[in-house]
Amino acid sequence: MEKAENIGHWTLWVSAVCYGLHSVWRVKYDVDFPDFLVENSAFGQRDRADFEWETWLPNALLAAPFCLANFMVASFLPSWKLLQIWRVVCSCAFLLYVIGPVSLLVLVQTALFHALTVITSRRAFSWATCLLALIYLNSVTYEPMLDESNSYLMGLVQSWVLMRNMSYCLDVQEKRAKASLIQALAHALYLPLLFSGPVVMYDEYLQEENTPRPAGLTKMRLMPLLIGMCRYLFWGFVLDLWLHLIYSAALSQMVWQLQYVPIGTMYAIVYCLGQFFMLKYAVIYGLAGTLARAEGIPTKEPPKCIARIHLYSDMWRLFDPGLYTFLNRYINTPLREWCGSWLLASLCSFGFVYVWHGTAFYIFIWSALNWLGIVLERMASAFLVTLDEERETQTRKRVRALLSTPLLLLAALSNGFFLANYEAGIIFISRFISSSTYSKVLLGVILYSCCFISQQVKESEIRRKGYKKSLIKL
Repeated sequence: MEKAENIGHWTLWVSAVCYGLHSVWRVKYDVDFPDFLVENSAFGQRDRADFEWETWLPNALLAAPFCLANFMVASFLPSWKLLQIWRVVCSCAFLLYVIGPVSLLVLVQTALFHALTVITSRRAFSWATCLLALIYLNSVTYEPMLDESNSYLMGLVQSWVLMRNMSYCLDVQEKRAKASLIQALAHALYLPLLFSGPVVMYDEYLQEENTPRPAGLTKMRLMPLLIGMCRYLFWGFVLDLWLHLIYSAALSQMVWQLQYVPIGTMYAIVYCLGQFFMLKYAVIYGLAGTLARAEGIPTKEPPKCIARIHLYSDMWRLFDPGLYTFLNRYINTPLREWCGSWLLASLCSFGFVYVWHGTAFYIFIWSALNWLGIVLERMASAFLVTLDEERETQTRKRVRALLSTPLLLLAALSNGFFLANYEAGIIFISRFISSSTYSKVLLGVILYSCCFISQQVKESEIRRKGYKKSLIKL
């Protein structure tokens, strides 16, 4: 009976995903897309509505020769200090080539945070400076000097550099590392991670200094690099294929069409937006992380597939482990130790997420709903602790899946704001509310199956990790 139930959940969830992908693929033949959302390419029409990807891709191609030069020369540099200087030079050369002299403001920004660590050990001053910098970044525009794409890139670079500046400041002030301007610059401006992430904490970056580095382009250095690059370039090809087949980003921008597509197709568009976002960052973080690890810099794993994650906490922990570590180390844990309130600590964490991503209203709604989801999950977890641990495992899974289903629905609808826009997010919610009872029940059953199999995948990973640890001990 248990096996049949498991197979039934897997069948329902996989079938729903396949049907959803097919429905979004099919709807493109019934819609006339404007040229600014869909373009003609050598392989047919292509969705070009995702501004972030359309900005990252050409800049990544421009950065490729600079990254190659950075890696090749760094492999032969004999000293740590020379390595840091070379990394700063490479990054500045790229910024000057692509953006221009205004891009060197990031040097001033990093020097300012370095000065803070010299002047004071008070973390409050660092956070006050960070918030002022975020307010400045959210209000400034470079478009009089730069075109739209480079203005966006400049803001992106400054935002990522600011997060690394804060890591430097707080690690030095908390005595995890020593102050050094050249190391602060090399960490903040490290080229493979410059405008994309993932976040590497300053003390993690310094681990490279004490790690034996094979001199030259050895097999030990090149093989993981080549394997990793091939892996994520393959997923980049899959991403490009997605853009030619499934126009989820373009559809999400066509608010006038979202009102009329079938309700099941609308839910599938929301799923596709999340899946595309995950795949996009798997490629971006994967390629950048592979280059960084080839140089001895530890980076977190790229995002895991959202189709097997059902909890808010797991989504934040597994989608962007670098950001999760930043929030947990510098905001959540210190605040909980200071005031003893996880509610206030989590609120401040999501407050930072909101301001760092931009102060648009739709981002506020997304951040607020995510915080609410975390709070509700925490309350549900407290309730589950009261359940009898001797209860049958399958029954516990059913109860957990049942409690998780509305949270997964809230997560999906809140992501509609972040991954599309405010108008689309309102349509997603209003159409769900006004949908038929049958539609709501069917969606709930499908999400319940997702929650159920997600637990199975999570338990399987825990068992596998435990098995590996036991082998290491042996």
